[in-house]
This record gives sequence, structure tokens and C-alpha cells, in this order.
Amino acid sequence: MHKLGEKLNKKALGTKPVLNDEQKEFLEKQKKAVELWMNNTCIDFEEDKEEKGIKRNHLECSEVLLDGGVLADDLLLVYMEHGCWAEVGRQIGLQLISLGRGCNTVSVNR
Repeated sequence: MHKLGEKLNKKALGTKPVLNDEQKEFLEKQKKAVELWMNNTCIDFEEDKEEKGIKRNHLECSEVLLDGGVLADDLLLVYMEHGCWAEVGRQIGLQLISLGRGCNTVSVNR
């Protein structure tokens, strides 16, 4: 697993944080982005009820399973880091998406 992924995975499996206003706004924009993807692609998402990430169900993709802290199948981890970036293509297991400052504009490139 990607070293940053290991670090983020440990954070994701920790206790539920208290969100400040900026983080709450980020979460709302993240949900709007997921809605946009679901409405314009064949990819379906489901929020992880334990708030560890977003489950991605696509065609034969199975649901995310958390077994003793080990991630299985597909999980998108969207977080606020420096810059806007994501790993290209489907990453099996944990897929990282950084949406830092300035990455909150919704647009679709066709």
C-alpha cells in the first residue's frame, strides 16, 4: 500500500473527529461531488456509516469490508491536503483523493 495511504488509513480508522466550519463545508462539497459523479457516470457510491470513507460500487465491485481494521475491495478516501490530486484509474483497495484549498469548484470536463 502507498505510504501515504498507510498513514491516512490509520487516521481513518481512528475516533470520529469534531468538525470545524471549514471541514463541515468541505464535507458538504464532497457529498455534492459524489452526487454529480453518480448522476453523470455509471459509478455508484455509498457513504461509509462509520465515516471511514466512501464506498464505491461499480459493476462487479463488491462493497467495502472492514475486517479487523483491514480494508478490502474499494474505498475512496477524500481528504483536505495541499493541492488537488488523485491517483489515476481504479486503485484496488484504498484510493486517495486530495481536495485541498481551491479544489472546491464543481465542473465536468467532457
